[in-house]
Formats: sequence, structure tokens, C-alpha cells
Amino acid sequence: LERVASNLSSNSSFTFGAFNNENRLVGVVTLLTEEKDAYKHKGHIIAMYVDTENRRSGLARDLIRKAIERAKEMKL
Repeated sequence: LERVASNLSSNSSFTFGAFNNENRLVGVVTLLTEEKDAYKHKGHIIAMYVDTENRRSGLARDLIRKAIERAKEMKL
């Protein structure tokens, strides 16, 4: 739990969530950037999850697109 809290408040980790109409978290993706100068141009998707009831709806694709948009904004 501490690691999750640390990642959520980090400048090198970006987590995007998707919520349903009841405001319940149903999907998540995390983009992690490198901190070492030689690798600052790289980003990695380290976590991806969509609730079983919401799969095959395009939600995962939308989350990945959001992570890619953020990576492009950061020039990764």
C-alpha cells in the first residue's frame, strides 16, 4: 500500500483511472518514466487492469491512448 501511495504522488509515475456511472473504479493504467538521464526519453506501461464486467468495451484501449497522450506530452 505504501508503494502504491508513493507511485501516485511521484513525478515519474502517472496513473489513469476509468470510473463507471456509480463512480466505481473499473479500469486503471500506469505509465512509469525513467529517472536516470540516459533513459529519461523512455516510458513504460507497468500496470493495466479492467474489471471483468467492463472488458471488451474499448475501455482498455481508451486507457492506453490516455497513457500514450501523456507520454507524447512529455516527449517520451
